[in-house]
Parts: sequence; C-alpha cells; structure tokens
Amino acid sequence: MRASGASAPRVGGQWRKTRGFGIRIIEEIKRGMLFRVAAGYFVIAWLVIQAGDILLGNFAAPAWVFRGLVGVLIAGFPLALIGAWLLDSARKAARPEEKSIGRTGFFIRLALVVAMSVGLAWFGRDALRSGIELVNPERLPSIAVLPFSDMSAGGDQRFFAHGLSEEILNLLAGIRDLKVSGRTSSFSFEGRNVPIPEIGDALGVAHVLEGSVRKSGERVRVTAQLIETSDGFHVWSQNYERKITDIFAIQDEIADAIASQLRISLMQDGPARVDPNSTSSIEAYEAFLEARQLIQARSVAGIERARELLGQALDLDPDYAPALAQSALAWLMLSDARTTPGSEPLATAISRAESLLERALESNPSLASGHAVRGLLLTIEREFERADRSLARALEINSSHSDALNWRAINLRNAGRLRAELGVREELLKIDPLNLSNLFNLSLAYLLRGQAERSIEVARRLKRDFPNAPWGELAQAEALAASGRLAAAQRLASKQVAEGSGFLVSTASGIEQRLGRYERAMEVTGSPFATALLGLGRDDEAVALAREVAAASPGDSASMLNLLNVLGLAGRHDAVLDYFERRWGSLEALEEYFGFEDMTAEVTMVAAAQSILGRSEAKSRTLAQWGMRLEHLRQQGYAMPFFRSIESGYEALAGDRERALELLEMTIEGGYLNPFLQWAPEFHAFRGDPEFERLVNRNYQRINAERAELGLEPMRVDDRATQ
Repeated sequence: MRASGASAPRVGGQWRKTRGFGIRIIEEIKRGMLFRVAAGYFVIAWLVIQAGDILLGNFAAPAWVFRGLVGVLIAGFPLALIGAWLLDSARKAARPEEKSIGRTGFFIRLALVVAMSVGLAWFGRDALRSGIELVNPERLPSIAVLPFSDMSAGGDQRFFAHGLSEEILNLLAGIRDLKVSGRTSSFSFEGRNVPIPEIGDALGVAHVLEGSVRKSGERVRVTAQLIETSDGFHVWSQNYERKITDIFAIQDEIADAIASQLRISLMQDGPARVDPNSTSSIEAYEAFLEARQLIQARSVAGIERARELLGQALDLDPDYAPALAQSALAWLMLSDARTTPGSEPLATAISRAESLLERALESNPSLASGHAVRGLLLTIEREFERADRSLARALEINSSHSDALNWRAINLRNAGRLRAELGVREELLKIDPLNLSNLFNLSLAYLLRGQAERSIEVARRLKRDFPNAPWGELAQAEALAASGRLAAAQRLASKQVAEGSGFLVSTASGIEQRLGRYERAMEVTGSPFATALLGLGRDDEAVALAREVAAASPGDSASMLNLLNVLGLAGRHDAVLDYFERRWGSLEALEEYFGFEDMTAEVTMVAAAQSILGRSEAKSRTLAQWGMRLEHLRQQGYAMPFFRSIESGYEALAGDRERALELLEMTIEGGYLNPFLQWAPEFHAFRGDPEFERLVNRNYQRINAERAELGLEPMRVDDRATQ
C-alpha cells in the first residue's frame, strides 16, 4: 500500500508539468503574430500553387516555371516567420508591461518556426511532385496516335481516317521534347481490341490518342480523345464538326490541345513546325492520303496505283510538296534496284524521282518526307555521306520518322558502319517497337556481328508479333543457315515455300545449294541459275547465264558479284580481269560501286585472278587497299563466319598460310559451309597442302552431317554434281 500511495504524487506532478508546458505553447501561439502569419501564408501559398498549376498548364508554360514558383513559396515561408517573430519581439520591447517570453518561450517559438517550415516544405514537395508528374520525360511526354476509326455511312473513308491520324502524328512528332510512337507500331493495333494499358506497355507510352471520323458530303465530324495508359482515364476529348476544307485547321487544333494537356509547347527553338498538308485542293489531299496508304503496304500493284493517284493530285495542285515527295518514293520503290520490289529501269526511276524531289523541297524546304526520300535515293546511288546528311535533316525535323530511321540504318550498313547502324536500329526499336522491317534488319545486323543466337531471338519475336507474316521465318532461316544448321534451315524454309510464301524462295534455294542439292535449288526458284549450273559441272552454261543476267541489270550489285564469282569458280581468270577493267576500270570504282554491302567479297575474285595470272604489282595494290577495308570492318564488329571466310581468302593471297588456315577453320566451325571450297581460286596456292585438305574434308563432313539429318546420301569431295 505504501509503495502504491508513494507513486501517486509523482505521476500527478509530472502530468501537471506536461499540461502546463502545453498550455504555455498555446499561450505563446495566441499572444504572438507567429501563428497568424503562418496560417495566412499557408492559405495564400496553397491558393497560388493551385492557380499556378491550372493556369500555367493551360498556357503550356515550361515545367521550370511551375517548379520555380513552388520553390519561391517554400523559401519565403521561413523568412515570413522570422519577420513575424522579429516584429512580435519589437512590439513586446515597446510594451514592457507585457511579460517577457523568457528562455522557454524563445525555444518554443524557434521550434514552431522549424516545424511550420518543415510542414510547408512537405506540402510544397507534394505539389512539386504533382507538377513534375505532369511533365516527367520518362512518363508523360510520350504518346501513340492510334488509327482513327471510319464512322462514315458508307464505311469507305478508312484511308481518310488513317491519313488524318498520321498527319496529327506528324505534327506531334515535330515537338522536340515529345516521344511519339512510330506509325507502324501504333497502327498495328487497328481492329485488335487490345486494352489501352496493354498498348501503353507494348509501345512504352504514357498516353494514346484515339478517335473517329465521320465524313458526309462537304462536312466532316472528328472525335478525338486523349487517354492515360496507366489506368485508361480519359484526360481530354473534343468533337469537331466543320466543312471538309477546314480539315487542316482541325489537325492543328488537336495537336495544340494535346500539347497543352501534356504541358509541353509547340513553340520550339529548333525547326519551326510546318503543316505538311497545305493544299488548296481537298481532292488532291484525299488522293494523296489514299496513295500514301498504298505505298506503305509495299506491294507492287499498290504502289503502281499510288503513282496514278499522286499524278491526279499533282494535276490538281502541281506544287503540293507531300504529294511530290510520295511520288518520288513510288518511282524508287518501283525500280529494279537490289532492295526494291519493282522492275522499272533504275536510271529512269532515279531521274524521275530527282526531278520530283527538287520541286518538293523547293516548295517546302522543311518537309521531312522530302529529305527522307532524297536520303533513300542517294543510298540507292551509293552516295553514302550525302544520304546520311539528308536522312539526318529529315530526323531533325521529325525525330519519329520511322522510314528515315530505317533508311539511315540501311545506308550505314552499306557504308560499312555496323556499330552506328545498330545504334539507329535500337533507337528505332524504342520509337517504333513493332516496326517489322526494323526487327528483320536488326536480326540481320546481329548476324553480321556473329551473334547468331541473338539474331534468332529477334526472329522469334518477329514470329510472335507477326504470326501471319513470313519475315520471322525468313530471319530465322537466314540465321540458322549462317551458323551451319542447314538441315533446320532447310526444313523451315521449304515448309514456307510449300505453303506459298514467295519471300523465302531465294533463301530456300541458297540453302539447297549449300547442301549440294543443285537440281533441287533450281526447282525451288523455278528456273536455272548460274552457281547451281556450276555445281552440276555445266560451266559454259553458267558463265553465259551470269553474263546475261548482269547485262540486263547493270545497277544490281548482286548480279555483278555473281558474275565475278561464276567466272572465278569456272577458272576464267582472264575474263574476270577483263570484265573488271571494262566495267569499273579501277579498284576505287569497284569499291565505290559495291560499298560494304557484301563485306568486300567482290575483291576476292579480282585479287585471286591477279595472283594466278602473275599480275604481282596489281595484286600488291589490290591487297593493300583491300586490307585497309577489311580492318575497317573488323573495327566495326563484323564477325560472322562468312566474313571470316573473306578474311581467310585475303590472308591466303597475301601469303600468310598460318593465319589463312586458322581463319578458314574458324569459318567452317562457325558454320559457313561451302560446297565449292576446294575450287575456290583464292586458295589456289594451297591445293595439295595437307592442312588445307584436312579443312576441306572437315567442311564436307559438316555438310554431310546436315544432309544425313535430312535423310540424304553424303556428298563426295571430288564431285560437284553429287545430289
């Protein structure tokens, strides 16, 4: 009992002290200016921050303006409290009858200043975080423009709806600080009913713009809505019902509204935003939109129809720059160049395209598509540096121009700049992750680096994302064949050919030839070709056919390389040098014509002929220049087995037997299996060499192992005609 009774006064006393201290704090707050100033500052700061968040956003002010406003308010709060404290102290000094605050009162006020400052800083941090969230470059300045739906009564305005979507996309892509998903990826979701969050994840964007178009007579109704991909929330929506002649104004208004909602500005320090569709003729505009849709599909019949539509558009408006640029592209796509699907003579196509592009860029010097198509034209002409400048200019105007990025990557590969090509392709992968052409070429780029498994990984992604297209199978077949898995490649390619895919015919035929199945290789193509005839021992026919094909396509580097190879393998070394002198006249001209597209393989037969015919001085010059080009490719990361075979041939002709055989072994074990190896003229001096013969036998062992997987009889080393 005593212990319990003794403790009660101590507890009660402690409680009274605590209560008294709390009352003292309240009294200090009530009798001073500190609380009144703090409360007033809080209210005013909150109102200013809220007003600033709304007004600055609507005026598309830069993010730093809002951050600066919040920062000033936070920094000013402790100054306001200190000022209130000093005024309060001065007032008390002037009225000595009031009780002094004492040391305890001083510390109470100091603690209040610190606590209130921390409180406003915390509040300001949340406000600042909210403002930053609206302009976060990792999250919000990114958008995908989905293809607008055609809601017209006749359902026949799909091209118009898609064209409107693409024009808005192009306007948004002109904003320097906004990431805009590429057209190919955005439009791939048409008709798939994919949830908005999944689209955001697939494309890596924080917002999507979707809408619809209803066109009736001379009027058009456009509905557009901006949606946040994280939760599907509709941030903004608007309806526009105008005359069809106001369609360009509608495009601008939608782009301005989106920029405002994303708190970015269409006013840039760089190139001015240009409306690429200004024309006085709506009929010309509609023909242009339909033609562009057809060109993007990349079918020969579609591009031919597009060329007709563009001709109609230019009859109505001869200075319509976008139509001029698209017409130039149509001519190039219909040419018989190595990388295009048409059959128009290349010289004719280039002449027409150059004229059209000159008019387009004279009419609109800031037309991204004009500079991009000029870059493609210069790439075809093998003017690699000039092409890169044109493509860079297109990307300066429109950083999301997928075609410009893809063509720039192709140009860089042709110039032997593999590292730069991979950088561009990986950049395009971020902007346009579902761009089929980029994924296919990315697979090939990894193959050039000797990364077959990574190449196959991209090919599998192609098959997954594009199950109805043959490009994944084509990329995988190329990768399998390049790494020596000929049986697996043959099964994949032949299955596609049997199912009617024309895309894999050339690849399937090449695989059959590397397996030593020359008759079968020609059956796949449906016609004879020179190297298969060589394999069958029909050398004269092979040479005649190779000459015929090269003469018919003087601009096709593949035909030129094939002729050099056929002449060399047939032992027509005089003919190799004769054709070299007549067609190019110098090694510099040969190199300029081929670029690095074939990794300098075109030099092999020339150097071998010079060596076999005893042209020592010419051979020395060739080897010196060839060696520098090979070193450039090594520095760029070329490492696929086929490239090793070219290096091996160079070392053999340069007289370095040990290095040549080492590289040849790397070639064979890496998977480049060549049924013509024992007749290859670059190894002419090694015939009879035991180590070379061992490697020839090893090459055929590997070919026969692949043949065995397919149930075929083995090839004989000394018989080109074995089936």
